[in-house]
Amino acid sequence: MVAEKDLLYRLWLNDCCSHNPSQVNCLLREFGTPEEIFKLDLTKPAYSKFLRLGQRLRIAKNLDAVARNLEAWQKEGIQVLSIDEPAYPERLREIYDPPQILYVKGELPDFNRMLGVTVVGARKATDDGRRFARAMAKDLAAGGGVIVSGLAVGADSAALWGALEAGGITVAVLAGGVDKIYPKENTELYYHILKHGCILSEQPPGTIGKPYFYEQRNRIMVGLSHGVVVVEGEVKSGTAITVRLAQDANADVFAVPGNPLNAFSALPNELIRDGCTPMTGALDIIEEYLGRYPEKLEYGIEQLGKPLVGVKPEEKPKEKPVDWNLSKHEPKKSEITDERFEEWILEKNLSFEEKKILQVLREQGDEVAFDDIADACGIETGLLSSQLIILQMKKAVSQSAGGRYSLQI
Repeated sequence: MVAEKDLLYRLWLNDCCSHNPSQVNCLLREFGTPEEIFKLDLTKPAYSKFLRLGQRLRIAKNLDAVARNLEAWQKEGIQVLSIDEPAYPERLREIYDPPQILYVKGELPDFNRMLGVTVVGARKATDDGRRFARAMAKDLAAGGGVIVSGLAVGADSAALWGALEAGGITVAVLAGGVDKIYPKENTELYYHILKHGCILSEQPPGTIGKPYFYEQRNRIMVGLSHGVVVVEGEVKSGTAITVRLAQDANADVFAVPGNPLNAFSALPNELIRDGCTPMTGALDIIEEYLGRYPEKLEYGIEQLGKPLVGVKPEEKPKEKPVDWNLSKHEPKKSEITDERFEEWILEKNLSFEEKKILQVLREQGDEVAFDDIADACGIETGLLSSQLIILQMKKAVSQSAGGRYSLQI
C-alpha cells in the first residue's frame, strides 16, 4: 500500500503538469521522485523547458487542497491508484509514458492475473459490425477474457454489451473523468459496467473529455490488453491510431476481414494484407492464447458472474408503423397546434427518420429518454444517436443534462 503522502505528491505533480503524461514522465526521468520535484522551485526560468509559463505561475506548494480532493473522490467511491501500487497493471506500467495515476470507479479487475483484450471499431459501425463485435466479445468473455473498450457508440459499446451478456468482466476507459458519462446515450451501459467491472481514466474526476485526450486514452486501452481486435474502421481514424499504439507496445493485433466495398473494412483488410492476424470469431483469439496464457483464461472463467439479460441495443429493431395523420394525436405537455407543428416540420427540411423522432417527442412530451425514443420509433440505436445529434444541430431538439430529449420549437 502506497503511503498517502506519496500519493499526494504524485497527485500534486500531475496537477502541475495539467495531467499531461509526457510532461509528468519527463520531470520524473530528469529529477527523480514526485517528492523530490515538490522540493524544487519550478517557477524559475531554468525549468521552462519542462513546464509552460502558465503552469509554473500557478504552482502551489500546498498539499492541503490535494488532500481535500482525494478525500472527496474517495467519498464518491472513486479509487485513486498510483503507479507504485501492486494492483496497478504490469503491462500498463511498461508502456511509453504510463499514467502515474488511475482513477477507477467500480472494481478494477486483476489484470496481472487476467487476459485483457481491447475491442475497437468505428463509431458509425455497420449493423453487421456491431453484431459481430457483440457476439465475439460475448464468446471471448465466456472464455475468460476481460473486454476493454471505450464507451463510444458503435463497435465499442456493442462489444461491452456482449461481454455483459456473458457475465464477463468489462472495463471502459474514458477520455474525461470517470464521473462524466459520455456519450449520454450510453448511460445505462455505464451503470451496468460499474456492476461488472469498472470505468477508468487518467483524467481527474470532473474533467470533460477533449479531442487530444482520446489518443492518450487509447494507449491505456492498449496497455491493459494482450491483444487488440479491430472490427471495423477507416484507414485514417481513431481506430487506426489505436492499432499503431498497439504495434508500438508489441501487443497482438487481430483484424476482422470484410467486404472491400465497405469503407469500414478498409483498415482491417489493410492490416491483414500487412501481416496482422485475421480472425472470424472469439475462438481464433482463445486458441491463440490458450497455449500462452492458460492460467489467465482459467482464472477469468472463474470470475464470470451472472449474465446480463436484456436489450441488445446494437441489433436493429423491427420497424414500427408511424401514423402521420397528425390530427389523431393529442399533444401532452405542449400547446403546439397541429398546424404549427406541420409548418415547423416543413421549415426544417427533415428526413423521414427525423420526422419520426420529432413526432414521438411531441406525443410523449418533454424530457423523453433515449431508450423510449428508440422503442417508439423503431430506429436502430446507432442511427438514432446520429439523427439526434443532427436534430440538435438543426436546433429542432435539445438535450438536458440528464441525457433526455425534448422538442425545441
